[in-house]
Amino acid sequence: MPLEEAAYRCSISRAYYAAFGYSLTYAKDCMGYIPENTGEEHHLIREFYKSSGKSEIKRKLSRLHQWRKEADYNETVYNLESNMKGSLKEADEIIRSLNH
Repeated sequence: MPLEEAAYRCSISRAYYAAFGYSLTYAKDCMGYIPENTGEEHHLIREFYKSSGKSEIKRKLSRLHQWRKEADYNETVYNLESNMKGSLKEADEIIRSLNH
């Protein structure tokens, strides 16, 4: 795997986990969310945001999660550079929206 491809894949994964971690912490600290601390948390936090009237957060987390799974598990990922740029943008938008 070329170094550039590895960097794109890593960036996609880190962007997802940054947004996931931030949104989880925000939901706990500011919205009364009680995490279950299981693998289901990735799905549960998205549903929590949807049920809290923040469907845009849910949609962006879902997209990030899909890109992360592709980057981590698929041998071939088409549009890898585009997905990396989109991941960084989506993660930034999630974090900024929760800060306002």
